[in-house]
This record gives sequence, structure tokens and C-alpha cells, in this order.
Amino acid sequence: MGWAAFFQTNLSRFQVLALALAIGWIYWPALHGEWLWNNMDVTQNENADTQASLGPLSAWSRPGLLSGYEPVTAGVQWAQWHLWGQRTTGYHLTNIVLHFVNALLVWWCLRKLGLKFAWLAGFIFAVHPMQVESVALVPELKGVLALPPFLLAAGFYLDYENGGRLPHYLFSFGLFVAALLANVAMAIFPFVILLHAWWKRGRIGWRDAKASTPFFAVSLLLGLVAVLPGERFQSLHFPGSGTEAPGGFLSWLALAGSSLAFYFFKALVPADLMPVYPQWTVDPPSLMDFLPLVALAGLVFWFWSARRTWGRHAMLGFGFFVLALLPSILIHAGGGATFAWVMDSSLYLPMIGLAGLLAAGFAQGEMQLPRRARIGGVGLVAAALGLMIWQSRVYAATFCSAETFWNYALAKNPNAWVVQSNLGNLLLRQGRMAEAIDHLKEAVKLNPGLAQSRNNLGNVLLRQGRVSEAVEQFETAVKVAPTDALAHANLSAALFQAGRMADAIEQDQEALRIDPDCAVAHYYWAVALVQLGQCEEAVAQDENALRLKPDYAEAQENWGFALGQMGHFWEAMGHYEQAIRLRPDLAGAQDDWGNALKQTGQLEDAIPHYREAVRLKPDDSSFHNDFGAALAQLGRKAEAADQFQDALRLNPDNHDAEANLKKLENKPAAGK
Repeated sequence: MGWAAFFQTNLSRFQVLALALAIGWIYWPALHGEWLWNNMDVTQNENADTQASLGPLSAWSRPGLLSGYEPVTAGVQWAQWHLWGQRTTGYHLTNIVLHFVNALLVWWCLRKLGLKFAWLAGFIFAVHPMQVESVALVPELKGVLALPPFLLAAGFYLDYENGGRLPHYLFSFGLFVAALLANVAMAIFPFVILLHAWWKRGRIGWRDAKASTPFFAVSLLLGLVAVLPGERFQSLHFPGSGTEAPGGFLSWLALAGSSLAFYFFKALVPADLMPVYPQWTVDPPSLMDFLPLVALAGLVFWFWSARRTWGRHAMLGFGFFVLALLPSILIHAGGGATFAWVMDSSLYLPMIGLAGLLAAGFAQGEMQLPRRARIGGVGLVAAALGLMIWQSRVYAATFCSAETFWNYALAKNPNAWVVQSNLGNLLLRQGRMAEAIDHLKEAVKLNPGLAQSRNNLGNVLLRQGRVSEAVEQFETAVKVAPTDALAHANLSAALFQAGRMADAIEQDQEALRIDPDCAVAHYYWAVALVQLGQCEEAVAQDENALRLKPDYAEAQENWGFALGQMGHFWEAMGHYEQAIRLRPDLAGAQDDWGNALKQTGQLEDAIPHYREAVRLKPDDSSFHNDFGAALAQLGRKAEAADQFQDALRLNPDNHDAEANLKKLENKPAAGK
């Protein structure tokens, strides 16, 4: 059936409009939302900088370049980055539109299965509060992007099942591969094929096994390509896990069962949602820890006992729900979780099975209940949908800003280290140092064995000038995670500020031995080399940093500074201009640009750059001194004196400013 016939015969225009309006109303508060997760920010995460420099084809040819082998998603992110940069609206709109398309395709697929109220299932899928995280968080793109080819593959496979035409089978296979290349979690598709065969014929025959074999083969192949290099990426960029895998098979089984029960009951009663759920203890497990697994087994037995009637349909919906959840549960229960056992985003695909199950239950009730009861049932369903729409919008509103999001998460789960850490980083960016340190210290206290928390705390301490404390945090980070390249690079920066140049360079070299693509390590090494007078070597390291991270404004500034030290002032100014274009608030680049203009005799042109440096960073004594020296050369004595006095007020040990002020006071006024 073509798309035109699909819309004309299966979908009411009114229902499509209602679905679009509901989705739009729910996600409107998050449409212009800020970046939220620091470690998932698409402009700063593991793949954005690589994509920007290497292009979308690199993700296809280099497994392990990103956190998993998902080149379709990587290509879309590359396109988004070049279309919108750091403007968030385009990213959010992409997720929302894809979610709307997915809801229509859920409707379409379930209609093909003969579900009378397939539209209801699509509507539940679209407006369910547990879906908000997958749509409102930009980095969850791979989940919403992989579903259209997955559902289209399912639709074509159903056509193949009904008509036996090879083109339908080939279309299904090709679309499945596309889905798998967008999100490796789509590997459950061949299992769904067998589940459907059992549902349709009551058994899995040789023809079903043969038809599913190519799907299983490509799932295994691409799964290995995604998982094995992905583990290496994880060890490089996020070494150590925030949560430990449960010890022993019984603990693992208890956790898997309780996680499955959590998702099932949370989907039925989506109350008290939060970005990071508290973890529960299953090591060692108690008998109570196995109750959720026993209850779910009882539910399956009930469905199985009625398999000749309604139970067969229930097994299809519930079976899909469980199959789609298994990858997430196995990863988390196996120690792959970094901060929680469960996440709302894990329910995006499984929700299709549960939505279909609920719609099938409504259809069964409509057939069996008397007319008055049916009217009451319609009212009850309408009220439930309205409640879900309202609850989803309220929850989506918490994704509008980083501060709202993390304060909400903190109120829900104050014992989550990842919440404390991210809130601390947010406060750091806002300049609220004391509050940032409190939260980052709490993150370290909650998870002392995680390098990420110590890295974050060390960075704040370093910004405050508490160098020895920062060195201590970074040294501990390196100790607990010796393969964390970023921890070594951060330790280098702290050692540099402590004046330990040789040790700083040694840490940069170790970081690059672990991860040659660590742009931060190249940059810090370049900074140290400039201070040692090895400016040509510094330029080479800055080039490496910018090759890996083209928007690295600090590397552009340092490159310019190195060139200036070599006397190449005109060339240096080009790099300062690039640095400021990338980061207009980079005060050091403004000051350096002013110095370069001064060296080339363009003193009047230098003044606006000095003034901007002082405006951007009024607490930097050296900037005031540089500004004052330029004003003094122009004969603007009173203004120069003010700048020198500000420099000494900020740093009484600024001997250059002290000498300049004394010289100015002894110098005759201009024209005398």
C-alpha cells in the first residue's frame, strides 16, 4: 500500500492533526531547550568535534571512532552540526518531528497486524510521559532516528509474510540494516520475526528460521563491530563505571528481574519520573529481590495458558516489550550502567509492545462490554490520554534549561553523583564557584572511585587558583583510572600552573599515548612548550589540537601567542581573530591581539581590544597593566593611571604595574 492510500484509507486527517497538536503542545516548552548533559552535549560530546573535522564518512570507515558503530546517526549529527552549530532549536525540532513520524508508523504497523484500535496505540506511544526523555534530550537522536527504518522494515516484512514477494523481503532487510546502523539496539528485529511467526501460526517453522537467518547474521556482525570498539572507546573516554556490576549470577538475575518489573509498572503508572533514578541494592540478593521476577513469570504463564484465545495476542505485545528491553537490561545489569540501573530512554522502542497491548485490551473490552460500559470505557481512556498529555508537558518543561533540569533531578534524587557533578559544572559555567565546589565535593563523596567527579572538582579548584588542591584531585583521578587520558591532561594543566613544566609535559605525553586523539592534551602540551620557549614545537601541537577539535578557541589563541613570541605578529593576529570568532568571550585573545597590534605600531587600533579584554575579565591584573601601558604611550595619563591602580588593587605583587605607575607619575604630561 502506498503512502497516499495509507493516509486516505487508514488514517483520519482529524486523528493525524490531533496527534500532531498533542506532540507539539507537549514538547513546545523544550523546543528551545539548552544543552543539558555535559557528557552528552552534541557540541562537546565524543563525536561532534571528530565529525566536524573528518566528515560523515569517517564514522563508516573507523569503528570505535565514536562510542558505538552507528554511522547513520553520526552522519545526521554531522549535518546538524553544520546546519545549526550550537543553536539548539534545530536539534530539538529534529527529534520532535521524528517522534511524530514514529507514532504514525506505529499506527501503520499495528494496523497491518489487524489491531482495530491501532490509532490508540500510536497515540499512547506518542504522548506517554516515559517517552519525554527520548524526545527532549538531543543526544537521544539515535533512538528516534532508528525507529522509522525499523518500523518500515517491519511493515515490508509483514507484506512479505502475506504475499511472499522477494522485493518486500529485500526492502525489509535493507531498512533493517539502516536501522541497525543508526542504533545497535535495533538488533532485536530477527527475534521479533520469530515471535511474529509463532503468533501467526502457533509455531516457528523451517521457513521462518531460514527467512530470519540473514537478519541474525547482520545483527551479529554489526553488533560485534559496535560493541567491541565501543568498549575501547568507553575505556578511553569514560574509564571506570559509576555503578558496579552485581556480583554473581543470582544478584544479576535479581537485578534483571527487578529492572524489567520497574519498566513494566512504570509504563503502566508513569508517576514520579526523574532523569536519574535511585539505585537499589541486590548484592547479595534477598528472597524479596526475586519477587518481581516471579510476578512477571506468573504473568507470562497466565498469558500462555490462554494462548489459544486472547493470550496469544498478549504474548505478542508483552514479548515485544521484553525483547526490546533486554539489550538495555543486559547492559545495565552487566555493569554497563554509569549512574543508574534504569533510564526512561530505554523504554522508547519497548513502548510499542505495551501500547499495542493496551489498545488490544481496549478492543477486547469494546466487544464484550455492554453499551453503557463501553461509553464509560471511552471516557476513561480519553481521561487517561489527557492526563498523560498534561503530565508529559509538565515533565518536558523541566528540559527547557539546564538549571531547571538539574535542580529538578537533585530534588528527586540528591544521592546521585551524576546529578551533583553536572549541577556543579553548570554553576561553574555561571561563575558561582562556591556553590559549584559544594556540589562537586558531594559528587566525589558519593562516588570517590570515579575519575570524572575528581576531574570536575579539580577543574574548579584550578580556576580558583587552588593549584595544590587541584593537583591532588587530578592525581587521585589518574590513580583510580590510569587509562583516563583526560585525567592525565588535566593533571598536566595543574602541574603547569604549579611550575612543574617537565612533569606537565610527561602527563601530556602519557595522555596521548593512551589516546592520540586527545585534543586537550595536545593543547596543554603546546602551552607548556611556549613557556619553555619551544614555540615551533608548540605550533605543531596546537595544529594537532585544532585538527582534532576545529572549534578549539584556546588552541587558536595559543598558536597566535607562539607566533607572536617568534615575531610573526601579523600571522598571529589571524589566529586571535579566529579564536574570538569561536569564543567571543575569550579575554586573553583580545589582550594578545592588542599586544600584537602594539608591536606592529597600530597603537590606536589596539585600544579597543585591550578595553574588551578588561571588560570581559575585569579581575585580571595583567590585562589592566597592558591596557594602561598602551594608554600611557598615547599620552592618556589619567586613564593609564587608573588602569595601573586597578592592576595593583587586584594583585599587589604585580611589579610591572607598580613600575609603570611610578614611571607615569614621574613623566611630564604630554605637550610640556
